[in-house]
Amino acid sequence: MTIAFFILITASIVAYSLAPLLRREERWLAAVESGTTRKALEAEKTSYLRAMKDIEFEHASNKINDQDYAELRKHYGAKAAKIIRDLEQLGDTEPVPPPVKVEKSLPAEGQRQLVELGIAEVREKMDRLEQDWDTCTIDDDEYIRLHDEYTLELETILEKLDKEKVQG
Repeated sequence: MTIAFFILITASIVAYSLAPLLRREERWLAAVESGTTRKALEAEKTSYLRAMKDIEFEHASNKINDQDYAELRKHYGAKAAKIIRDLEQLGDTEPVPPPVKVEKSLPAEGQRQLVELGIAEVREKMDRLEQDWDTCTIDDDEYIRLHDEYTLELETILEKLDKEKVQG
């Protein structure tokens, strides 16, 4: 009787411990509302690319051996490739967000055109960056650096636009 009880308790503990491993894989960042799927995938792709950058640094610092480096690089590379394929499959099927609306409260028509031109230029730079990265003409570090730079540039333009709306 005691042995059966011990076996039952042990089996319950083992089943409880292994339950998370038996669940199917879930994305760490789920799309909450429509139109955020692309953003979620982009964030996930960036995290995998940064993980690859981190393991390259750790390998160069001799913190991880060659075998572990190769396994981790293969793992994160496969994850990033899957996300990139998912992004390509999304294509233009996801609703395109409406263009930035510029209200009449801006100081002048010329100012509005400058803002729209600035946004269009940053979008163009981002598209070229994606193409360069897809064709492997730039490495991961350069991609991340330029992507962050262009994102900051776009945020600056949008902040300027918001300030002018408030002042107007």
